[in-house]
Amino acid sequence: MKTLLQDIVGKENVQDEPQILSSYSSDQSFVEPRMPQWVVFPQTTAQIQDLVKVGNQKKVALIPYSSGLNLHGAAIPDQGGIIVNMSHMNRVLEEDERNWWAVIEPGVTYSQLENTLAPLGLRAM
Repeated sequence: MKTLLQDIVGKENVQDEPQILSSYSSDQSFVEPRMPQWVVFPQTTAQIQDLVKVGNQKKVALIPYSSGLNLHGAAIPDQGGIIVNMSHMNRVLEEDERNWWAVIEPGVTYSQLENTLAPLGLRAM
C-alpha cells in the first residue's frame, strides 16, 4: 500500500513514522486518540482523485486534513486509514474583485487569503 501511495504523491509525501502518525492521532477535543496508518501530502486535484480510487479499491478510509485546528475529533481516524493533509495545496487560484469571491485550494490559510485580498481592498469574511 505504501508503494501505491508513493506512486501517487511521491516518496517524500508519504509518512508512516510512529512519531508523525502520533501527531495526527488527536486534536484539541476529548475524542480518544487513534492512529492513522499513513499521512500523505497531495499537491494536485488529480492526486486526490487517485488517492480516492486507491482508498475505494483497498477499502481504506481517507480522512481530509487541512489546518490542524480541529476541535471536534473530525480528523481523527476511526479505523486507521490515510490522513490526506492538504496543506501543500495552498494557492489562491483566482480573485474576483468586482463580485467579491475567490477560488482557493483547501490548504489556503486565513492569513494567506487576507494577504492576497488586502491589495484589492477586500477582506476575507
